Amino acid sequence: MENPTATPPPEKDPEKVLQQVVAEILKDIPSSTEGRIGGWLFLPLTGLFVMLSLRIESIIKMLPSFSPENWNALTSPASPGYHWAWAPVMVSGMAADIILLVLGIVLIILFLRKKKTLPMLITAYYLLDVISLVCCTLGIAVIGMKQVEMSKLFSPENCRQILNGSIWAMIWIPYFIKSKRVKRTFVNA
Repeated sequence: MENPTATPPPEKDPEKVLQQVVAEILKDIPSSTEGRIGGWLFLPLTGLFVMLSLRIESIIKMLPSFSPENWNALTSPASPGYHWAWAPVMVSGMAADIILLVLGIVLIILFLRKKKTLPMLITAYYLLDVISLVCCTLGIAVIGMKQVEMSKLFSPENCRQILNGSIWAMIWIPYFIKSKRVKRTFVNA
């Protein structure tokens, strides 16, 4: 007759079997923080969310400019508010905001899924954002001038706006290109 209080053999002991299964599963999981989104990577991820909200706000603010009466007031040569640069500045600004909004959403998804393509795409995103900022700043500067003068186009005010908008790119583009953490984190195909 078997003793019910006796310890079962190790292969039949549920606790030991569970410990073996857990140990087998855990051996493939790295114990360090490598491969996880952490450290400085939280800043660009947070920045993407902030940029999305700012981009949505910018698009909403620009929409009234495209109403028929406002559009005609700015782009019709007979109108007192006419300037030849209004149409290209407004259309390119809206297009850039929409493209950057969609790309920002895609980047957040790729970021959270730790995709290999993220470093290249986020670099392109930062560059496109800076190019868009430069074009819009210079376009608005051209509209404000009676005639195009290069010294006024690159005024300290315009240069400061461009520099302020470019600082984020100047920090994060090299980080995403050179960082070992980025190379270890964004590895999924």
